Amino acid sequence: MSRGKMAAVGLVGLGLAVLAWAGLSSFLSGDAGPRRLAGPMVGTGGAAGDLFSGTPLPTVEAVGLPADAQALPPGDYGVDVGQGGGIRGSWQARGVGCENEGLIRVDTDRGSFLAGVALSPGVSCELLLGQWRRAAAASTMVGVRYIPGTDRAQRGLTIVNERGVSIHFPVGGAWRIP
Repeated sequence: MSRGKMAAVGLVGLGLAVLAWAGLSSFLSGDAGPRRLAGPMVGTGGAAGDLFSGTPLPTVEAVGLPADAQALPPGDYGVDVGQGGGIRGSWQARGVGCENEGLIRVDTDRGSFLAGVALSPGVSCELLLGQWRRAAAASTMVGVRYIPGTDRAQRGLTIVNERGVSIHFPVGGAWRIP
């Protein structure tokens, strides 16, 4: 490789490192408003589907779902939209966990929500749960936004806390347990 090409590759790498550091320092500084964390599955309605572009989302089989689970219609559940358009959770959080490798569960004072995680190499319920716990530690309120469909920038499930901290990820289906 010529010196010119090596220098160009080095500059691109340096630029990417600076951009990554800027995002991390913005997150760590505690700026007000919704936060976007690095990674394709974390943020508030960001391009979560990019990891899965060109790949249809899997349909999660109803095996393993509780008998009283009902298909979740698209919409907001315990989500308040602020004056600036940011979203915040408004229902009492009872917990977020994994039913199994491909099924995440959000428990609130108004029922529970299940979502089939669109599994791919390196993506699992445990990974999403870890991201949620790091991003939204000590949350007391939670909300769920479900958008099915094919728009890869919006489809999926968003879990948001009372401070507007959220994760967004593609899902293969969502259900509610009253």
